[in-house]
Amino acid sequence: MKALVMRGPGQFEIEEVPVPECKENEVLVRIKSVAICGSDPVLLAGGSMDDGLPGSLPHIAGHEGAGIIEKVGEKVRGFQVEDAVAVESHLGCGYCDNCQAGHYNLCMNFGKVKAGHKQYGFTVPGCYAEYCVYRPEVLHKIPENLTCDHGALTDTVATAFHAIQQAGVVAGGWTVIVGCGPVGMAMLMLCRAMGSRTIVLETGERLKKAKEFGADFAYDFLDTKALQKVMEATSFVGADRCFDCAGNPASMELALHSCRRGGTVGLVAIPKNQRMEIDLKTIVWDEKKLVGSRGNPNCHKQVLEMMSSGAIEAEKMISHHFPLDRFKEALELFTSRADGVVKVIITV
Repeated sequence: MKALVMRGPGQFEIEEVPVPECKENEVLVRIKSVAICGSDPVLLAGGSMDDGLPGSLPHIAGHEGAGIIEKVGEKVRGFQVEDAVAVESHLGCGYCDNCQAGHYNLCMNFGKVKAGHKQYGFTVPGCYAEYCVYRPEVLHKIPENLTCDHGALTDTVATAFHAIQQAGVVAGGWTVIVGCGPVGMAMLMLCRAMGSRTIVLETGERLKKAKEFGADFAYDFLDTKALQKVMEATSFVGADRCFDCAGNPASMELALHSCRRGGTVGLVAIPKNQRMEIDLKTIVWDEKKLVGSRGNPNCHKQVLEMMSSGAIEAEKMISHHFPLDRFKEALELFTSRADGVVKVIITV
């Protein structure tokens, strides 16, 4: 089969590799669609190696995938050949305290494949390939009125949805979204569907996209009066919920100070720098809450149902399609943010 194989930092090519073996407790999926995630360029460049990712080399990346089941292991129940499925990347060990509580994205054995934890596309092979094997726990049936492209978008939308679960959303209130890449765009659609008014802080083409996607207000992130405009829009109270989807000191500052007293700031993006300064005095005096969010546990089913019902039109995020053979071209476009790119789908 064809697969994108990473052999070192910045060293990856499409190669012919064996089709993975499907064990009795696994499912073999014929991959159809894979969405490029913002973490993929970092991983492929070797930028995640300090975090132990990928788990080993050579490695097949890709985690925002969907496809058709081709083989079902003898011990697997609930799935059959020809089922269309979306996949999620996190598989917890199943027995640590966090997994037992349903927080498998925070598995205490994270990164320890021998202990039962897997993160597809990171610690074990992923879906930039014609075939990938999965444990059934990470598979979700795609409704009949949706496509594998929808399935590939589920991971992104579910990541935004989990952040909203963590921080909340106020129907009739205000939500500020700082950074409107794919996750921020999904956040915008979800917050609107849940009845919140929205303000997006972005720049360039993505600022225009935010307006097209229905933001009540969209202000240039680089405008020195951006915070003042947010306060004016919210009657000088601030937003009930703010989400940092950019992950840099300036975006954190804007999210924190755009938030009303007693409000909540959701931290969604992974910062490039592990440490940054933050206005602790404002957090204490105004009783603002900071909430972290990792991954998308227990969210895929709800997100697929929202897509199926038309509550959100996630397919609008797809700006480009590329075949697997043109992956490098697709990745370059995605990282350059050129040509109005939002979400790029790799067709396999």
